[in-house]
Amino acid sequence: STTDDETGQLVRAFNVMTRDLEKHERETRDAKASLEKSNFELQEKSQYLEIVLKSISAGVISLDEDGKISEVNKAAENLLLTEYSAAKGSLPKKIFSAEFYDLFWKPIEARIATGRLYQGYVDLSELGRDVVLIVRATQIKNYDGKTIGGVVVFDDAQDQVRAQRAAAWKEVAKRIAHEIKNPITPIKLNAQRIQRKYQSRFKGEDAQIFNTCLAAILGQVDQLRDLVNEFAVFSKLPQANLKAGSLNNLIRDVFSFYCAGYSNISWVLKLDEKAPDIFFDKEQIRRVFVNLLANAIEAIEQDSMKSSEATNKFSGYTGEVIVATRYFADLKSIRVEVRDTGPGIANSLKSKILEPYVSTKGEGTGLGLAIVSQIVSDHGGYLQVLDNTPRGAIIAFELPVRREGIKNGKVFK
Repeated sequence: STTDDETGQLVRAFNVMTRDLEKHERETRDAKASLEKSNFELQEKSQYLEIVLKSISAGVISLDEDGKISEVNKAAENLLLTEYSAAKGSLPKKIFSAEFYDLFWKPIEARIATGRLYQGYVDLSELGRDVVLIVRATQIKNYDGKTIGGVVVFDDAQDQVRAQRAAAWKEVAKRIAHEIKNPITPIKLNAQRIQRKYQSRFKGEDAQIFNTCLAAILGQVDQLRDLVNEFAVFSKLPQANLKAGSLNNLIRDVFSFYCAGYSNISWVLKLDEKAPDIFFDKEQIRRVFVNLLANAIEAIEQDSMKSSEATNKFSGYTGEVIVATRYFADLKSIRVEVRDTGPGIANSLKSKILEPYVSTKGEGTGLGLAIVSQIVSDHGGYLQVLDNTPRGAIIAFELPVRREGIKNGKVFK
């Protein structure tokens, strides 16, 4: 009947609608599960990225498409010595100081704005920071090529820069030593020959002028020879020949020599008797201490002379030098410190004082600390330049406690 047909159609339509609803419900559940899975994966990736940013030693600053700061990791704050947690959502120009913005951020911003990669070094010594940063910055684009922000990555490159400069200076030193060394000996020999042959021919004022001029020539030649020798030593320090021995005993030997020669200085020796024997090159490490103690004495004496000139009175006491060692069993290293009470080292020089021709003295090559740094590095250690309290400088270095040595390029136990 007609009623039966209409009822059957209604039932069939209802069944179809029910199946569609069930299908849509399944699709909705699947879509919801997929969305929840995607959100979970996105959260995991976000957390993972956050952990990575917290863990890496490089500083990272990310920007959104408007050039505002979107993320600053902890390493960035540590390297820049500033808290930037409140910087998110702000333009860098409003967060950074004017000096820091011009030195650090302005060149980066200019490159990012044009879509070019920025890479370079930033020396923060101009701002009183003993840090050189190596910086890389670039735009971030999506799959369609649209710019959605930028990222700046930077790290402390002071050791890298110092190594590059040392390598360059070694090459310069080698060339200088080679070019100057050859004429020095004949100049001195001929000057001495002229002095012997013609000295008796001059009398009175002429003899005085003759001797003064020749003395000046011979003195300058000797200074030139010493300069060449320093450059030669710096350009080709011999390979460290490590042998077991007591670092404390070596320090005592050098220390006692200077104590006897400079009694007007107060000398203090603080040696950690728990320090074990280590493998080191005795002659090279002796040179380290000779350089460091000589520098300490010169710093104190120069400071004392300035003080005497200012007060027109010399007290006879010119300061204090402390040499100390400390053994770190957990780190398997021995730390050595040479402290003086001289004028100290300016912050602007601290990052460069280990380079040739950088010196706090009015004369000299500035090679002493460069040689010291190279020797310590060849022994697997590292050197620091610090401020003494309340006055003066500290040169500190650490040497590893090893169970093997090196002789003729071969390791032995």
